[in-house]
Amino acid sequence: MTMPYLTLNYLQKKRWISYWYQIKEAASLKNVHSVLEVGSGNKIVADTLFKIGYEVKTLDSNSKTRPDFLIDIIQSKGLPPEMFDLVLCCQVLEHLPYSSFALALENLYSLTKEYLLISLPYTSRGTFKPYFNVHLFPFLKPMSWVKIFNFFPRPHTFNGQHYWEIGKKGYPLKKILRDVERIGFKIVKNYPVPENPYHYLILCQKRPCGQSLC
Repeated sequence: MTMPYLTLNYLQKKRWISYWYQIKEAASLKNVHSVLEVGSGNKIVADTLFKIGYEVKTLDSNSKTRPDFLIDIIQSKGLPPEMFDLVLCCQVLEHLPYSSFALALENLYSLTKEYLLISLPYTSRGTFKPYFNVHLFPFLKPMSWVKIFNFFPRPHTFNGQHYWEIGKKGYPLKKILRDVERIGFKIVKNYPVPENPYHYLILCQKRPCGQSLC
């Protein structure tokens, strides 16, 4: 039986673009040699980083994905502390109730030595997301721009997958970023994937001592 993560319905073009941005952000970080992907799913990102030359491990609560660490991210018991220069956790945390968001972030904080890259869904309903991609001259790189205007925040209804999404009522972007920083991360950059603004990337760097962890 084909895993849902490996169907063409799941592996749409926009999702591949999001994978590219995850790999790009990981590869652009200096002094990163070891990577842990949390919620590895189809392991496309993990396998690519491994082939590039990184030491890569995976962590998942789903045994069908055959992770290196079969652990739930909200259960701190058994998590390997500070073994990895970078932890990836993309399109995962929205599958947990927001009441577990801080706990999951604390565990991610304990897993990484330096960096955390997370990706979260930014709702499309009630938002306007203009996107421009311009390539004026052949000797210049193309320029991309995307902006999210959240005009009509709507309540979130659990759909069997997502408990919450950025931009829904009660989950504005500033709240999400603030809660990430409260754990002890410094946000290095955050932006919607230009070609897929439903996926919002947040690159974090670990502070020497997390505010809630000292």
